[in-house]
Amino acid sequence: AVVSTQSGHYGRANSTKQKYGIVNFHEVLAYPKIKELATKVIQSSPVLYTFEDLQQDYGFILYELSYDNFDSNAILEVNKIRDMVYVFTDDVFIGQIYRNSPEKSIQLPSFKKLSLMVENMGRINYGPHLHDFKGILGDVKVNKRIVSQENAWNIWTL
Repeated sequence: AVVSTQSGHYGRANSTKQKYGIVNFHEVLAYPKIKELATKVIQSSPVLYTFEDLQQDYGFILYELSYDNFDSNAILEVNKIRDMVYVFTDDVFIGQIYRNSPEKSIQLPSFKKLSLMVENMGRINYGPHLHDFKGILGDVKVNKRIVSQENAWNIWTL
C-alpha cells in the first residue's frame, strides 16, 4: 500500500515478507529537463549510436529529432530495440515499446519533435545472446519511411 508521510512524500508501507520501513520517493528531474544530466551530447547525427558506440554501460540514451510538422495518426515503427523505448512527441509521453513485445509500433498524434528514450535493462550474459548490444539497433520509421535518412538525431547519454 502507498502511504503518505508527514513531509508529503509518498512511499510504500512495510511488506508482509520483510519490514523495511517507509521508503520515500521524490521526483529528481522530470522529462524533458532530464537532458541536464547528460554525460555526452551529440548534435545532428545521421546515425543512431548504440550504448556501446557511446561507451554507455547502463542507464538511458535519448534520441531526438525535429520535423516541420507530422500529420496526426502517424505510425512509428521501432524494430530491434534493446531494451525499452519510451516515446515522446513534443515532450509529451505517448507510450512505450518493449524488446520482447510482439508489437513494435505505436500511433502518434501530430507532432514537431519526436523523442525516443531507450533504457538499458541489464545484460544477457549467457547463450546465443551473449553480445547483447543496447539501444536502437534497427531503423526508425514513421509512416514506413526511415526517418534518419531525412533528419539528423540529437543524442544525449543519461
